[in-house]
Amino acid sequence: MKKVQAMFPVDEQDAVMGLRDEHDGVRVQLALVKLSEGDGDRLSAWMDEARKDWRDVLAAAEYLRQSGCSGPAPPEVIAADRADYLEWLEGESPA
Repeated sequence: MKKVQAMFPVDEQDAVMGLRDEHDGVRVQLALVKLSEGDGDRLSAWMDEARKDWRDVLAAAEYLRQSGCSGPAPPEVIAADRADYLEWLEGESPA
C-alpha cells in the first residue's frame, strides 16, 4: 500500500502490512494507517480498537469533527471532514 510506504520506514513496512491485513476491507485498513501517524505502537493500539469495533476506527479517521457533534452534523462540518480525509489520502505527506 502506497500510504504504508510513505508513512513507515522501509524496515517496518512488511510488519505493518501484516498487521493491517488482519482486517478485511481497504477502508478500515486505510483508517488504521492514517490513525497510526507512522508509529507502530499507535498502529497496534488502533488495531486493538478495531478488534473491538471497527466502526470506532472509521469514525476517528474519517469523521473526527462529526463525532463531536451532539446532533446531526452541519454540512460544513461534513465537508471539512471529507476534505481533510481526501487531502490525506491523495497527499504524499505522512500526517
